[in-house]
Amino acid sequence: MTLPSPRERRDDLKEIAEQGQRWIAILERSRITRLLPVPLDVEQLVSSARTVCEVAGSLACQLDQAVGPGHPRTNVALDAFLERLIGIAKRAKVRPSTPGRALLSPSDSPPGPPFFRFATAALDIAMEVIRSSPLPQDEMDAALAALSNVSDHSLVKALERLRGRVGDYRESATGLVEWEPAEDVEQDRSDDSESSAG
Repeated sequence: MTLPSPRERRDDLKEIAEQGQRWIAILERSRITRLLPVPLDVEQLVSSARTVCEVAGSLACQLDQAVGPGHPRTNVALDAFLERLIGIAKRAKVRPSTPGRALLSPSDSPPGPPFFRFATAALDIAMEVIRSSPLPQDEMDAALAALSNVSDHSLVKALERLRGRVGDYRESATGLVEWEPAEDVEQDRSDDSESSAG
């Protein structure tokens, strides 16, 4: 599932605020509103609706400042899929390396180091599995939409965002793990204190 982008959230909030204000105006103008049954508290309803509209409009204004041209969406399904691939690479002690963006070109198919070729092949296989599955058409379309239209450039950016710095990876008994530079400093101090004690 793809979460709505800030731009989409802003537009939806603006629509809620605008449609709500129109609805309130219709209720307030209508001569029939006073004839509605007594249990209906129209004034309370209008007051609550006005509050919702004001909050929606305020949030839309806040998002307006955050929205820039081409703000990227967060593709939750793709991220979950790529995190699994990164996990497989770590357990196999294969660095989840990606090609430099300058090396990406339409003539390469797929470009880059072994892990990146593995990721692009896995995406292709996943889409074939989805297409051959017994899912209802609407669910199949949604699943395919989450994984299709992923360019090499966007795949590199997503992988780099999820994996962290490859230079921070170290081998362990269970595979590759990420070490913070601070951990290296602590390890060096520990080594120094052990050697001076010996």
